[in-house]
Amino acid sequence: MLNMPPDEIKKKIHEQTGLSLEDVHAKVEEKMKQLSGLISEEGACHIIANELSVQLVPKPSERRVQDLLPGMRDVNQDLRVIQIYELRTFQSKYSEGEGKVCSFLGGDETGVIRVTAWGDHAQTASTLKPQDIVSVKNGYVKENNGRSELHLNDKSELAVNPEGVEVQAGRGEQNSEEYVEKKISELAQGDYRVELTGTVVQAYDPRVFERKDGGQGVVANILIDDGSDNIRCALWDDNAAKGLGTPLEQLIANKDGSFQEERDNLLGRIVRVRGRVKLNTTYNSMEMSVDELEVDVAPKDAASKPTQPSAPAETEAAKPPKEAAAEQPAADDAISLDELDDLDLDNI
Repeated sequence: MLNMPPDEIKKKIHEQTGLSLEDVHAKVEEKMKQLSGLISEEGACHIIANELSVQLVPKPSERRVQDLLPGMRDVNQDLRVIQIYELRTFQSKYSEGEGKVCSFLGGDETGVIRVTAWGDHAQTASTLKPQDIVSVKNGYVKENNGRSELHLNDKSELAVNPEGVEVQAGRGEQNSEEYVEKKISELAQGDYRVELTGTVVQAYDPRVFERKDGGQGVVANILIDDGSDNIRCALWDDNAAKGLGTPLEQLIANKDGSFQEERDNLLGRIVRVRGRVKLNTTYNSMEMSVDELEVDVAPKDAASKPTQPSAPAETEAAKPPKEAAAEQPAADDAISLDELDDLDLDNI
């Protein structure tokens, strides 16, 4: 079954059938009641969509990157290469000798997705160049840290610069370092690098963690609001120090202390953050791992009054800082923001 949030399925049912969202919700509730609670809300939504002949995903010929969802199989997709990561080898528990894996970012006019190639396809992927066009056949989509990833195995095909295939350049493709300015309410799971401007409405004590190399790092969470919605942002190392106005060394040395005054001083200030967003599937809300932070920036418009936090944001905000930080990618990977090192090697 496709991993699609119930609210998104209900929206598609509403759009394609003309039923009000209230009527759609009522149908889902009735279906769950009929099945004596032995089905999830998402499962009930899928049943209703099927009964009403609602198309949850575009036809393969019309599919774009933003439409790729975890659970999709036999995926055929054309992509423009944005960034390539190094080829890696590992000892596979399923076969003798070394295995290979190589990832790259690919996209179109609707978004960007990470493509992970295994085996022989990894060698091909390692030779790609930015702006190459690739055609993937028989891939499958899985979830990694709340983001969709397209994977290629021995049943897949990867063609490089196939004749007659064109992919329109989209956001982040001409320059992988470019950030796209957005409102929080406009964020989507396919976004890669975005810029947000908003007011800090909540801030939390920093948390010190141990890196894989034995060193220490710092992460601090803030909640910002831009008048359209709010989002939780993770500030790592120097960005945490900048946000709290405290040297990084002092944050680490006072890891068991309180930073109430520093947190209070950050509240109500306008910040600009640039980074990568991901979907927190537990709360069905977007989060940002911050690459760059500016404090006390001038608002670009007058609509920067904070809104009342939504229920999911309030729930997350109530979490202790340590638990909140644990939901982020591995700390050293999140700080680099260039590559995730959390490939699931057990599923090779």
